[in-house]
Amino acid sequence: MKKFSITILAVALVLSVIYFLSKETEVVVTESNIVQDTSVPKKKSEIKINTEDESFDAKAEEEFETAQFDQYLEKVEDEWNKNMENLFLVKSSNSDKFLREYNKLKNGYEKERERRYEAFHEMMEAKYGPNYSYSPSADEEMFNEKLVKVYEENLSKIIGKEKMIEYMKVKDSFNRKLEEEAGSSESYLLIEF
Repeated sequence: MKKFSITILAVALVLSVIYFLSKETEVVVTESNIVQDTSVPKKKSEIKINTEDESFDAKAEEEFETAQFDQYLEKVEDEWNKNMENLFLVKSSNSDKFLREYNKLKNGYEKERERRYEAFHEMMEAKYGPNYSYSPSADEEMFNEKLVKVYEENLSKIIGKEKMIEYMKVKDSFNRKLEEEAGSSESYLLIEF
């Protein structure tokens, strides 16, 4: 689950850097326009000066948002781990084994997603440059769903059909809860596997 958190954090940081770089470019352009336009006197109310304080405020806000997102990720991860422990660590001769096997599969899934994301990112960066923007495509989402299905099938072989049904119910319930807690917020996390 830590790899999943690291992956989400890496995505958030990349998006933050892209956002920051695009804002920084705007500030430089605005400041250079002010310097070039010194021949025309303007009223004080018409002059827009970007100060370092505004840039500092934006950085501080980004850091605050990143810290909040990290806390959110940690909270979701902890709650999900508790749910998996409650599911797998019931009175059963294989309970410890089930939890260990699930964690192995979860780590494998996260590594595979991270590997594929990095390969995709490198391809997009080579094609469009380091500041490319990207919206997930239907093809990518469908591919990810197929990847989840492979890992779910492997888990089902280990824990059995009945326990797999319980797992799917826990996952669906947990994701509904995350959606409800997010309310109108556009950014929230769902457990895929």
